[in-house]
Amino acid sequence: MISAEKIRTLLKFEGVTVDFTDEELQVLIDSKLDELEGLIGADIRPHDRQKTVGKFKGKILELNFYPIIQIADIVLNGYSLCNYEYHVNYDLGIIYFNHRIRGHITVYYTTGIPERDFSYIITPLIKDMVSYALNYNEGLKYDRGISGEGTIASLKEGDVSIGFAYDSSLTLGARINDRIDDLKSKYCYSTRVRWI
Repeated sequence: MISAEKIRTLLKFEGVTVDFTDEELQVLIDSKLDELEGLIGADIRPHDRQKTVGKFKGKILELNFYPIIQIADIVLNGYSLCNYEYHVNYDLGIIYFNHRIRGHITVYYTTGIPERDFSYIITPLIKDMVSYALNYNEGLKYDRGISGEGTIASLKEGDVSIGFAYDSSLTLGARINDRIDDLKSKYCYSTRVRWI
């Protein structure tokens, strides 16, 4: 979903040159996407999923994974439901049926981050994660402090010491962590409360 050519171009605008081939850069991009999925605990790229309930009864079905990109099919007792027989909350992964249903139900669906968020949130974040990996090579945890980013907090020569105001939130590592935390709060699967 994110091409090596696009990331290479975005990095070039920031003055970062990449000496890797497109295939090598694509491997790095894919590894950063995998890392990001692991850190936020949600699907970023599209994943086909299936939920089956043997003895379903009710008007609401909560899917285990979300956000949902699309519902491919809902099969109730061997017959596919028409899309006008239900509506879906794609962000929360909840299917609302127009009437009470019962029986064996299977839902075929695709999870992942919607295209609008992918373009505006994920692509720039992956670009920064790749840039950080190329420039600082710090591993999975992005540095929130001074080390690794070449920022000077103070100078000392002889008996004279000069301190600089330093805001660690301005570092690339801190900005990456903050954006990952925002994604966690927005997309991380949470426990659903069920009433008995």
